[in-house]
Order: sequence, then C-alpha cells, then structure tokens
Amino acid sequence: MRWCTGWRLAANLGAMPSNADLLPVARPTPVACPVPLLRARDVPHAARLASRGELVSVVRGVYSPTASWRPLLPWDRYLARIHATILAHPGLVLSHESAAAIWGMPVLGDPGVVHALGDPTRTARLHAGLRLHTTTGARDVLDLGGFAAVAPSDCAVDLARARHVVVGLIAADAALRLDPAASVESLVEQNEQRPSSRGAASPGGPCIAPGLRRSPLSSPRVGRSSSCSATRNRSCRPSGAGQP
Repeated sequence: MRWCTGWRLAANLGAMPSNADLLPVARPTPVACPVPLLRARDVPHAARLASRGELVSVVRGVYSPTASWRPLLPWDRYLARIHATILAHPGLVLSHESAAAIWGMPVLGDPGVVHALGDPTRTARLHAGLRLHTTTGARDVLDLGGFAAVAPSDCAVDLARARHVVVGLIAADAALRLDPAASVESLVEQNEQRPSSRGAASPGGPCIAPGLRRSPLSSPRVGRSSSCSATRNRSCRPSGAGQP
C-alpha cells in the first residue's frame, strides 16, 4: 500500500496526518529478523539469564539467545535491533538506515541508532537508541503489518540529503533496482520537492542531483547494475571503510 501524500499509516497505528490517498502498488519484501527475539515478559527471569550469558539484551525489554546473537555480522545485528525496537514500539514508521535495512538495501556496518518518523508537530528526539525525525515533506510509506517503512526511493533521498555522498549514491543505486518505476530523474524530482531545513525548496540537493547526474547511475547502460546487490549483500562495506 502506498500513501501518496504525507506519511500517515492506517488510523490504528497512531495519531498522524490523515491527508493521504491509498493506492495499491507492488512493493519490495521486508527482510526478516536474523535471530529469535524474546520479550522480557515472556521469559521467566530474563535479566538473570542475561547476567549468566544465556541471553543478550538487544533493546530494553527484548532479548535474543546469545548463541544466535554472537555469530551475527554488524549489519545483521543492526537489522535485529530494528526488529527488536519494532517489537518494543509497535506502529513505527522506519526511515533512513532503518528503512534501508528492512528493504535489504546496503547498510554500512552497524549504524547503532534506529530511525523512524515522528509526529511532525513535535521536536525531533533521540531516546534509548530510537531517533524520531520530524518532517513536513511528503513520503511514500508502505504498511508492513504492525509497522511501516518509508519507500526505497524516499529512503534514498533522505539518506542522500543527510549522509555522506557515497551513502546516498549506494542507497540510490539500491532504490533504482528495487523499484522498476524509479529513475534518476524521479529521485532528483523527489529531492527538489523536499523542503530544506529553512523551509524552502532545496534545488538539486546536496547529493541527488549533482551526485547522481555525474555518477554511473546516470548512465542507462549501468544505472541498474552494481557490484553491490541490494538483496544479497546488505553490508556493501568497502575495505577499510568506517562509519559515515
């Protein structure tokens, strides 16, 4: 399902703006949690088991068996943390790296913080590893049952505007391959429709327009192919690269 204007989900997911038209569209498949997750209330003496090393606290109130957690690579630990946060806070609208991870788009290492859209009338905030972003710009949001995520194209634009140019280009590449209807031009248009931090349109944006138009993505021959596979290699971590 696609929200054409704003970013409101169904009414049962919280008090959000209601000016949205619902249209059916094909959507990518979210990536499942790589480990079992256990609510503290469902496990007798969960804190004691964690102190004995049998469980790992993924987020407050949510645990995973240590034997399952230890072998995980950084980006899979981040994916598990996202799912644990959803379990602790149903109804989230994932954004930025968190939406990227859910769609199987490349994520550099473990970003640590889970990102979601918050009430646009309130102040952005970070609490207990969950950052809520406020925005007045339109987003396409896909309802995934109990939670939702910003569509891949909007996710790519958000990352391009807020992160290093390389992160933006990797996300844009993945979005172009996840959404057959997307194009470099459509990403540029989405970016130009976003308000800047001062409330005015941001023509071209910091990455999408100049970055994509000068990158291999702008070439019709290679724009939808890359050495980084969004569905098979979520790390896409260059050798020696650190966090953006």
